[in-house]
Amino acid sequence: MIKDNSFEILYVPSDPSGLYVSSPDVNRPGLMLCGHDRFFDPQRVQFLGKGEFGYLNSLSAEERGASLERFFAARPACVIVTRSIDPPEEL
Repeated sequence: MIKDNSFEILYVPSDPSGLYVSSPDVNRPGLMLCGHDRFFDPQRVQFLGKGEFGYLNSLSAEERGASLERFFAARPACVIVTRSIDPPEEL
């Protein structure tokens, strides 16, 4: 997936050739970033785009850090930043 789509890797916990996406479904995690994690499926590919970053940018640095920490604590299988958006430092 990385090679086929020419993705730039920001972080990978291990050799990407050994990583596989097991769910064909995708998700935009706006609700998770807002704190509603009841139905969050970390096996899905997560897309962060204008809406998600618009919300994150409306938060204080402390709130943004807490939101992202909660999101990544769920250990999403894959996170893709869309539209060539420069992710915030907290990411």
